Amino acid sequence: MNLAGQSLKFENGQWVAESGSFTGDRREMQRLRKRNQQLEEENNLLRLKVDILLDMLSETTAESHLMEKELEELKSHSRRRKFSRAALWIGTTSFMILVLPVVFETEKLQMEQQQQLQQRQILLGPNTGLSGGMPGALPPLSGKI
Repeated sequence: MNLAGQSLKFENGQWVAESGSFTGDRREMQRLRKRNQQLEEENNLLRLKVDILLDMLSETTAESHLMEKELEELKSHSRRRKFSRAALWIGTTSFMILVLPVVFETEKLQMEQQQQLQQRQILLGPNTGLSGGMPGALPPLSGKI
């Protein structure tokens, strides 16, 4: 094959100038080999940089996914916490509105009964309050059960 006035042939995986047909300077050949070597080194360096950038990209992507997952967990925890607070508020206020009036009325009734018992003891004597009973109360138990 002729290329730029030079006759080349392909032997053992390389292009070699045919004997006697190479008219170029040996220095030009060395310069081209040196330039070829520099380009190969630059190509290798660029491949290494691309590999490093890909590693950095994959690491950053993995960290991003982990952070997104953690953020979702925090949001979920926050939602559960808000729900728990709302449920606690509803439970507490419901207790106060529904149960405490019953407790207060029961306490008031017990206090009234105790005052009536004390009045009866004062009027009729100390032992009559226990044995006489109160109106509306159960009669005292006598005998065996």
